[in-house]
This record gives sequence, structure tokens and C-alpha cells, in this order.
Amino acid sequence: MRPRQGRGFQGNGHRNRQFAENADCICPQCGYSIPHTQGKPCYRETCPVCHVPLVRDVASSKNTSTNTIKTEPKTMNLPKVNTDLCIGCGICIDICPMNAISLVDGKAFIDPDQCGNCRVCKSECPMHAIN
Repeated sequence: MRPRQGRGFQGNGHRNRQFAENADCICPQCGYSIPHTQGKPCYRETCPVCHVPLVRDVASSKNTSTNTIKTEPKTMNLPKVNTDLCIGCGICIDICPMNAISLVDGKAFIDPDQCGNCRVCKSECPMHAIN
């Protein structure tokens, strides 16, 4: 069988080209995003905050030739401290890469403006007081 030659044949990638031009690579945990680079899969980039592979966010595409994709506002579920369980040991303060946790009245407090939603504090809390 002869391979196809020229004459307008495009590989499978031509279908996604419209999305690649306007898409972003986004962190599924914290929402960090960078513009997508055509020819480089998003999963090869990692989030500098959460250290997880990024995913394609096609929802950020503007208009496509056939329809309009609307973007829903993203709400981040930041970690919360259960003050009934928190003993104020300070482990979460030491481990937080964003310096978003402090002790207030002997209990951990997470500043939502500084929190990167990496959830390292949740995994390191010995009392499981951070959800």
C-alpha cells in the first residue's frame, strides 16, 4: 500500500489546532496557568506551587469556528482548619511553602490570600485538623 502524499493531507493534529492557539495549561489543584505552547503537551509542564503536571484548559478558549465555549468561574476549595482538632503544634507552619499559616489564639490559621492550595499542610498535620 502506498503512503499518502501531499495534496492537503493533514495528520490528526489539525483538529486540535483551533484549541491550541487560545488554550492554557492549568494546574488542576491551584489554578496556576501558562499559555499553551503548540507541540508541547501540557503534562510536560509542572506547577511551581503544587508540583503536579498541568492539564489543558480548553474552556479558556475564546471563540471557535463552530461554537462559543463559556468559562465557569473557578472556585478554589482552600484547606480549612478544624479548630476543635488543632493542637497548635506548628508543623503546618514549618511545612507551608507559601508561608500562609500562622498561629492565632493557639490554633493554626490559613491566610486565603497567601495560600497556594498545595495541601501539603493537610498531609502533614498529625491531628488531621486540616481539611
